[in-house]
Amino acid sequence: LQRGSADYARLAAVEYYWSSCAAISNDLAKAEALAQSALEHLEASSASDPSRMVDVLSSLSETRDDQGKFEQAMDAADRATTLAAREIPQSQSHHRALMVRATALQNFDRYAEALEDVESALALRASLGLELPDSNQEIGHVVLAFYAEDNEKCRRLADKYAAAFSRRPKPVRAILEAFANIPEQYGVFLDATGPVSYTHLRAHETGRNL
Repeated sequence: LQRGSADYARLAAVEYYWSSCAAISNDLAKAEALAQSALEHLEASSASDPSRMVDVLSSLSETRDDQGKFEQAMDAADRATTLAAREIPQSQSHHRALMVRATALQNFDRYAEALEDVESALALRASLGLELPDSNQEIGHVVLAFYAEDNEKCRRLADKYAAAFSRRPKPVRAILEAFANIPEQYGVFLDATGPVSYTHLRAHETGRNL
């Protein structure tokens, strides 16, 4: 292939597809290598698509995050979000990039910033007419507000998502206990909620289902 040709973009599309397949198969090292190669080919292409670039960067962040490469995951997530905000601000790719960066931020206990990204993504989701969050995602939103130590927002969200919480009474009890500001209740809260974090949801198979 000639460097800079449109063929590089086509090759990147194939690599991105196989990276998604590798991630589904839990071959994270291969998924990362293919996503990195796709990114390099997109950067060298004369026909680079900002949406594809953002999606590849988001996938790269996810595979690095899943391998515990948190600094590198944060770097890719930052690049994806910055590019999306500049080039394709009202898009599903931007929505995904925000959610991916929220996950990356949590690895550094930057919960307030993660909450901002999640809420920006939710507003974008609504403007795009995308499917509304399911009950686990709604609970995850409250969990994130709790981690961000925004008790007022946590209460408002628990009210807003009352229907979801009515089906999960254990997390509700834990939240109410946590509001008593007893440090030990943090552990109770985490045990009760389990793996429902909104921002750790994955959509490797298409990169567009978050």
